[in-house]
Amino acid sequence: MDSNNQYPTAPAQGSQFVDYSKSPTESVPAVPGTPTTPPPPPFDSSSLPPLHTDLKPRRSHKWLWITLVVIVLVLLAGAAYAFMISPDKVVASTLAEIDRATKLHSGFKLQLISENALLKDAYLEIVSETDITSEIKSQVNMDVSAQAMQASGEVRLIGTTLYGQLKSYPQQFMTPDMQGAIGKWYSVNIETLTQLQGSYLSPNIASTTLGMKPASLAKAYETLRAEGVISEPKFAGVGSGSSGLVRKYSFEVDKAALAKFITKTYRTEVGEDQYAAEIEQGVAMGLSNLDISSIVASVAMFSGSLREITGTVKVPQALESTTMGVKGLIGTLSYDNTKTDFQVTVPVGAIAVDTLLLSSLQQSKMKAQTVGIKARTMQIRPLAELFYDKGLGYKGACKDPEIVSIITDLNMEGVIPICRDSAAAYLFAVQFIDVATTSKKYMCIDSKGGVKELAKLAAGYVCK
Repeated sequence: MDSNNQYPTAPAQGSQFVDYSKSPTESVPAVPGTPTTPPPPPFDSSSLPPLHTDLKPRRSHKWLWITLVVIVLVLLAGAAYAFMISPDKVVASTLAEIDRATKLHSGFKLQLISENALLKDAYLEIVSETDITSEIKSQVNMDVSAQAMQASGEVRLIGTTLYGQLKSYPQQFMTPDMQGAIGKWYSVNIETLTQLQGSYLSPNIASTTLGMKPASLAKAYETLRAEGVISEPKFAGVGSGSSGLVRKYSFEVDKAALAKFITKTYRTEVGEDQYAAEIEQGVAMGLSNLDISSIVASVAMFSGSLREITGTVKVPQALESTTMGVKGLIGTLSYDNTKTDFQVTVPVGAIAVDTLLLSSLQQSKMKAQTVGIKARTMQIRPLAELFYDKGLGYKGACKDPEIVSIITDLNMEGVIPICRDSAAAYLFAVQFIDVATTSKKYMCIDSKGGVKELAKLAAGYVCK
């Protein structure tokens, strides 16, 4: 090392070093001990395959995963929403929404389950539109269809006037009178239907039959719950309907409570208490033979608006012979709160049938009254004979408590019977109106076994 140079001197360039400063084309001496290889050929870009310049960058799948996550979250939120809110409150609020509506569009379809050739694929479909903006207006279209027949008609209620039209009728049951009535509108006032004494058709029942909205659906629901007719609703899952996703709630029906409720309603509407126990027993017996499924109510997933209510009633196989082969019924009540643009108008050229119908109802009343008078009159004979067997003859029979009870019943119907008795004979007669001739006659029985209808009643104890 040079003392004047503080850094070591680089060794002289020898054959063991490669000078990379030279051009690649210049020869470079080989390193001793290494094999010699020829230099690579010059790079020729023309030998490469053509580049695809139209390729686009690969799209990420991140958006797909985000969409799936959002869908799952929405479904979970809907399920949580349905579970967190009380089903009872959901149903009550849904019905309250309908109560607040002034225009309602609803439908009802009753489908028969039957293999009977006449009733196969039979159904009754009713579409109802009710407007209560000012006065009550309702129009109902009814269609009855089966493989063997079809019929349709329309009913409108405006105020207290009922309008009806028969649109079609099965040809196999067509009569000349029926043919002439098709396509014509007829009208009658509901009050006319209630003028018949003893008629079971009250204005309230008539309105309900026409599909009109009751005073409060929410109140009716509370009543059914309070009476134990339907159970507390339970969440029954999420499904899809014609208008999107729906939440479903199910109710169980108590048949014994339903029988009591029907009887109670009958007593309220008709005012009949005498046969209430027998009616309840009969209804309960009839319901016990039916398999009533759970009632399922479907409401819109997020808005909570009612969409439909469905229920099924099945008839036991042992009773199919008495129901013309009907195995069951499927009932579906639908509601659409979006159809509010309809109008209920008075039909043009409707034929009023109030007088004709009232006359027919009056005749029905007179017939029923006549049947009742004759039946009560015939009850007198065995009572008079029992009185005679007491050893007193017939004298005083007209004052027998059981005969007096029949006389009182007839008086309640505006009829004054004629009762005559003596030691050896009796006569009992009641005046009635002959429906066929509208003339007054007497239904008469006597102790000699006579039973006659007389225009005039002779004196004495013999019907003649």
